[in-house]
Amino acid sequence: VRSFQITHIRRMAVKTGDVSNVDVVMQTGKAFQKYRVEKKWSEQELAAEIIKKGLEKISYAQLLKIEKADKAPTLPTIMILCDALDITLNELFDEAQIIA
Repeated sequence: VRSFQITHIRRMAVKTGDVSNVDVVMQTGKAFQKYRVEKKWSEQELAAEIIKKGLEKISYAQLLKIEKADKAPTLPTIMILCDALDITLNELFDEAQIIA
């Protein structure tokens, strides 16, 4: 399962069709923000949830940068955010409209 997820993340980072790397970063950030807002969490509350679940620490500032597409999330960061938000990579990709 993990290799399947990693393959999809790698494909996401490569230009495919009309989707550029910048588009992928922007859409991914928007998708994370949507799921966070659906849970009625602030960025600080999401960061606290990450810590509560015993996942690697992601700062409030880092979350803001990801949601605003100022920073491309790494594979481990994407996995951590999906886990904290209780979503799958497929749900993230569907929301971000990423062709994987």
